[in-house]
Amino acid sequence: MKKIKKLVTIAAFLTAYSTTAQAITSSVAIGPKLGTQGIGVELRAPLAEQFFGRISGNYFKMKKEYGNSDLKLNGEFTLLSVPIMLDWHPIDDSGFRLSAGVAYNGNQLKATAKPMRDTVMGGKNFTPAELGSITTKLTLGSAISGIVSVGYDNSFKNNSPWSFNCEAGAMYTGNPKLSISSTGTGGAIAAQHIKKDAERNFKKTKKFLQVFPILSLGFKYSL
Repeated sequence: MKKIKKLVTIAAFLTAYSTTAQAITSSVAIGPKLGTQGIGVELRAPLAEQFFGRISGNYFKMKKEYGNSDLKLNGEFTLLSVPIMLDWHPIDDSGFRLSAGVAYNGNQLKATAKPMRDTVMGGKNFTPAELGSITTKLTLGSAISGIVSVGYDNSFKNNSPWSFNCEAGAMYTGNPKLSISSTGTGGAIAAQHIKKDAERNFKKTKKFLQVFPILSLGFKYSL
């Protein structure tokens, strides 16, 4: 009976030791995440005491078609970002973190509209042939954008290879850019009116597109 107790004690000790050792010696943690930036995969590694480096890739694409007797519209919304972050844990043995970094920002909205009836713009009437297919591309800010966030990540902070993470923050993308082209026969006059009409509507929402909200949930496994 004593031998059995000793074996159980030794087995429990070895299990606890191996689990702790794994948490200590793990060099990277990797796992999926889901949030406002899209569906992503994130990798995290320790850099120094209470500091960690983090890189992720996020992607999502949505297409939508709309049509009636006045207009046919095809839209495509793309989320694409690659953040590189530095995490600081101000509290010992806590998953709470403060983070800052930069990201490649490829977020954009593209739409192609084809008017089916005459359209009045700037007091001038244009036929469907004169307008043709109008393609609008909205680039949501600069290609390199700054990020600040707060969150929780207990990878390398617990005795398990599994960890949970969440994040809330903002990516400052700067001024969005709007480009417009047309295949119609109306030439420069039609193109000018199309551009003026689009920019007038764009001006109302431009200031709200300079900051992209970040919310995400995920988990990781330490290797």
